Amino acid sequence: MTIFQAKSVDELKQCGKLVEVRKIFQDTVGSLGFKGKTNSWAAMFETIQKYNQVTSKPAKKEEKEPSTWDDPFFKSEEAMYIFYLTQLDGEARADKLGINKIHYGSETAARRWMQNIAKHVHPDVSTHPYARQASEELNGIYAGMLGKN
Repeated sequence: MTIFQAKSVDELKQCGKLVEVRKIFQDTVGSLGFKGKTNSWAAMFETIQKYNQVTSKPAKKEEKEPSTWDDPFFKSEEAMYIFYLTQLDGEARADKLGINKIHYGSETAARRWMQNIAKHVHPDVSTHPYARQASEELNGIYAGMLGKN
């Protein structure tokens, strides 16, 4: 059993010491800059469960053409963007979302950036459980780009 298959804190504890489980998690997901610390088994289990939810492929509202998506951690662009928007912050999130200075200097560039991500995460398009939260985060970032925060 891997840490990602654990169904409870007790099962997670069977995978090793907390520091070892944390290292396995960090080595697996890379340097994504998670919000918060995992200083307890409960917090580590919750973080893994969130990661599992975000990276699992939700049921689709309608059948779409097969994707050429090929990422070892995320099942779709939708899951990737939702993860970045809801679980990252600061420079890590800006880097993963492709945010740079031009987005703060050009309303057109900011709008294109926002629309490109919104087509994946908007609750009217996505059935993902965190779609609404991701859309709210996206709108907040976009408002910041336009100087409306």
